[in-house]
Formats: sequence, C-alpha cells, structure tokens
Amino acid sequence: MKLFNKNSKEVKVEGIDLENIDLTTTDYTKKSNESHFQLLIGGEGNVKLTTLAGTTITVTLPAGYNPIACTKVFKTDTTATGLVAIY
Repeated sequence: MKLFNKNSKEVKVEGIDLENIDLTTTDYTKKSNESHFQLLIGGEGNVKLTTLAGTTITVTLPAGYNPIACTKVFKTDTTATGLVAIY
C-alpha cells in the first residue's frame, strides 16, 4: 500500500506493514503471524473492535492514527471509514 502526504507526494515508511481494512463483506481479523494491529482512520466514526486483552468494545475514533492494540474490527457497528491496519 502506498501512503501520500498532503502534497500528493509518496511517503516511504520503513519497517511498518500497512493493510487496508475491507469491511464490505466481513469482519477484519489480524494476520495470523501478528499479535495485534493499530488503526489509521480516514473518516471519524464508531469502530467496534476486540482489544488485545480480548474485550469487545465500540469506540468513537477521530480521523488519524489511533494507538489502540486490537485483534479484530467488526463490520457490524463500525461507521468510521478508510480504516488501515498498522502492523
């Protein structure tokens, strides 16, 4: 996945794996070889997720980087848009 700054120039990120979260058909679960991921949100809204501790919660998150360690994002009850998993 490519990231761009506000001037539409590509930003290189070393050592970080980014993956678009597609909730159009199903929930998003962490990659099997990773313990958790954090969230980058494109558009503010509610996100139903399972925390690293195993608790399922729904939180309102602003657009931008959200340092919440989670293992799953649910399609149901998630209204935020443009979600990206940061590993």
